[in-house]
Amino acid sequence: MAEPFTVLSIAANIAQFLGYGLQLLSDGKEMYNSLHGALDEYHELEAIIEDIRNISNETKHLSGHSIGENTIRKLAAECMPLAEKLLGILNDLKVPNDARFRGLKTLHQTFRSAGKKKEIQILKHRLMDLDMRLRTRTSWMLQRQVIVNCHSDVMSAIDSLAHVDDGLKLNLTSNLNQLRIDILEKLQVPATSNARGKDFGLDSLSKELLSFLDEGKRVKHQQDVLQSLVFEEMKQREETIKDAHEMTLNWMFEKPETGFMNWLKADSGIYWVRGKVFHPYIMSQRSQVTEATQAGSGKSTLMKYICAHDTTLNALESWATRAGSRTLVTASCFFWNAGLPMQKSIRGLLQSLLFQVFRAYPSLILETSSKDPKVLWTQKELTSALAIASKSSKLPSKFCFFVDGLDEYDGDHEDIVQLLQSLAASPNIKICVSSRPWNAFIDVFEQCSSKLVLEDFTNNDMQKYVHNMLAQDKIFMKAAKGDSRCQTLVPQIADKAQGVWLWVYLVVRDLLRDLKGREGFPLLQRRLDSFPAELEKYFASIIERIDKIHREETAKIFRITVDAVTPIPALGLQYLLVEQEDPEYALKMQIQPIFREQEWENAQKWERLLNSRCSDLLELNFRSTNYAPPIMHHKVEFLHRTVIDFLRDNYQNELREWAGHFFDTSSSLSNIILGLIKGYPVPQGTKDLELKRKFENDVSALTAELICYARKLERNGKSNIKLLNEFDRVLCYRSGKIGDPCSHERHWNSMRHKFNDLGGLEEFSHRTILALAIHAGLRLYVDKMLNEYPELLNDNKEYTLLEHALAPFVAPSNKMEQIRKFTDDKMREYALVPPVGFHSPSRNQKDQIYTLIDTEMLEILLSHGADPNKNRRPDQKGDQNTVWMDFLNERARENRSKYIPEDIKSNWYEACQLLIDYGADLDTNISIAQSGALHNSLRVSMASKASINSNLLEVSIISIIHEIFGHDKAERLIAKINEEAKEVPSKTTRLSIIWRLLAST
Repeated sequence: MAEPFTVLSIAANIAQFLGYGLQLLSDGKEMYNSLHGALDEYHELEAIIEDIRNISNETKHLSGHSIGENTIRKLAAECMPLAEKLLGILNDLKVPNDARFRGLKTLHQTFRSAGKKKEIQILKHRLMDLDMRLRTRTSWMLQRQVIVNCHSDVMSAIDSLAHVDDGLKLNLTSNLNQLRIDILEKLQVPATSNARGKDFGLDSLSKELLSFLDEGKRVKHQQDVLQSLVFEEMKQREETIKDAHEMTLNWMFEKPETGFMNWLKADSGIYWVRGKVFHPYIMSQRSQVTEATQAGSGKSTLMKYICAHDTTLNALESWATRAGSRTLVTASCFFWNAGLPMQKSIRGLLQSLLFQVFRAYPSLILETSSKDPKVLWTQKELTSALAIASKSSKLPSKFCFFVDGLDEYDGDHEDIVQLLQSLAASPNIKICVSSRPWNAFIDVFEQCSSKLVLEDFTNNDMQKYVHNMLAQDKIFMKAAKGDSRCQTLVPQIADKAQGVWLWVYLVVRDLLRDLKGREGFPLLQRRLDSFPAELEKYFASIIERIDKIHREETAKIFRITVDAVTPIPALGLQYLLVEQEDPEYALKMQIQPIFREQEWENAQKWERLLNSRCSDLLELNFRSTNYAPPIMHHKVEFLHRTVIDFLRDNYQNELREWAGHFFDTSSSLSNIILGLIKGYPVPQGTKDLELKRKFENDVSALTAELICYARKLERNGKSNIKLLNEFDRVLCYRSGKIGDPCSHERHWNSMRHKFNDLGGLEEFSHRTILALAIHAGLRLYVDKMLNEYPELLNDNKEYTLLEHALAPFVAPSNKMEQIRKFTDDKMREYALVPPVGFHSPSRNQKDQIYTLIDTEMLEILLSHGADPNKNRRPDQKGDQNTVWMDFLNERARENRSKYIPEDIKSNWYEACQLLIDYGADLDTNISIAQSGALHNSLRVSMASKASINSNLLEVSIISIIHEIFGHDKAERLIAKINEEAKEVPSKTTRLSIIWRLLAST
């Protein structure tokens, strides 16, 4: 984005040169100031010309410029000979400091200048001509053209910034546009029109162009930082929370007992909203009773209501003003345990809060963060940025954060509590939180003076809600006129609810259905009495009332929605029905985009079907974003978190029985993913990079999700080779790389996908689906594929499959939970300084995740004939290292630069033992570059037979092993080699025994 604006820097320097040159040529007296010897103007002009030359050279390699931009570069080139002439004239006219008879010399130079008058006049006219052309071209670059395709690169860049502004709901480009308008006005007045003395207007034009350039860079940086913080699901949970019913929750502001208004206006620290503890057993541990009783009490609805309420904001403004702050910043985050990792993690919380802070006051970005927005944020950086923002002296602010659902945080609750306490310790930050009354929260927040037990205030609200809902029903009002006892149902429902709003909602819904059948008070009363007070029992009764003819479909729908990594779109439910008729439907489907009309028709259909199959426990929520394709608009989601908890923890046996024992959710979900990929509308021929980026991100997420289901299948001894290969074929086709699905040539998976919130796999170049499966631990798939296609073992030009198996995956530690979904549990977290590894990605972060080598996968490859002694780069002279040699070399390099935990070293050892068992050569040397760290750590013994030249150090395999696994083990190993050599004739067998002996020491 900075490149289009770079041409303005050239234009600014040209304007500066023209202005300076015209000034000198218009007033000869200034040129002959002999009292100061070498003119300052001469040196300044040289500097200006040098700037033009440097910027022009730096931008020569840039391509794709519009005609206007190229013309500016040509004008810069024309400046060079004019500058040389002007410098020549100045050089002739300047008087050296050490000249004898300086007065006479000055007079002589003055006469010489008269002789150059014509030459000066010609040069002045040429400079005027350049000025006119510069103004014309610069004006064209900054004007919006009638024909869109004729826009300059600069205007396209401005439009792109404005487009991002719209997406982020910002107005960062307003000052940029005003500067553009000001420059355009100045460009309309040529230099000859205001040539009074030295004022040609070119100096101010140059400064304004540079200001425009700086403003463009500033806006771009601010937008980049904001985009590095935002994630698509940031507001999803808040949007799914239903708004408060009218005339409810006003008590939060009106009743002094809540203490909320006082906290908003005066207090600091944390305000805790929680549910009531009903059972003494809850005080000792988090039981199922706790989850059932406290869920659905309306905490999230209350938090959504208060965080953006005018009364809240006005009270907070009073707090900020009284404290002498100029600004108030509010931000909110709603945890969601059923969502993606970013929706239930500390990193997601911090990114969400910081994004809202920066979006409200973008000027804080430059003051609080100097990081590269392309590099992933760490938790430490996020926390630090919030802390710095809260202490800003340039923009003194007060911050109030609203954080809902701490109990839905997917981690150690003590961690989230400590983080919030550390933030609220600042006098400029206060935080309102909500949670269930679990021990980690009671232990800390119960001590807060500002807290609220929600159920103490909701009974009246519940009666209002029940009364309003029933009063809107004409049948109920008619029944109430005939039997006044109907009105007694209202307080009964509120009392029986025990503060659980979800229970009230479900009961009222069921009673309204009875009223449609013209039932009277006696049956309504019996119905109310029959409703279980506990949510779990209520859920069970709802499901059991579903028509038995639908139970198979009901069970399948519930099971896939429970097991899905992310909420499935409505189209997935249709695919589930098709699967009942044809289990291989996804393989047979054509690659054909599904558009808006089809998706809407399907969504309307399933809105009714879900009611009959799942009795409102599932619902379709519309989730449209600027770039989401239609097939992703309607998502199937649970009515409340307690529904998924109940189905997962208490109702699995019943659902398995109804769905049939042969129904496999992982298989069905895999089919759905393949169907979605085939129906995904691919942006073609569009210039909108956001659409393409959205497609790539969705493909990445769907790929990671499919891998999750494939791994679950393999745990049960199954592997759907046909489906994975079809998935590969479809993406090869979709990415415009049609060919053999196993081919490495320009494979779709060679794109640098980042698996967003489902994992973060850094891709190798020329990676195939088989290489991806190796990293994902799909052992059955890899084994069967190599049985069927043995030639694939060495079919990769860049990296062999064995190298992929030996490559530990290094990533930021804050991606632990996401990556675990992708790489199983074979990972450890420790400090990598610097983070190097066997072809591992380079990152400037200390806390890293380091995946262990999958030794089972390694043995599969070795058993199929993978050769550890194969030369990695046979075509490259000077690189004769084998896979085995490079593996040891990289492990030794890591061992030198950091502390490696013993479990990781043990994993390396297991891999070494396997490689040796399959013939890895110990009787060889490795060529490695010399370094101080190497000489300090590597003790080359006589047995190593190392030879040293000026650039490379030849080190034996035994020496490398000595370095990695320690002196004592290495010495014992050498002794045992000599001893066992007399008894074991087979080299491979002998070495295997030696390694096993080493393992026991």
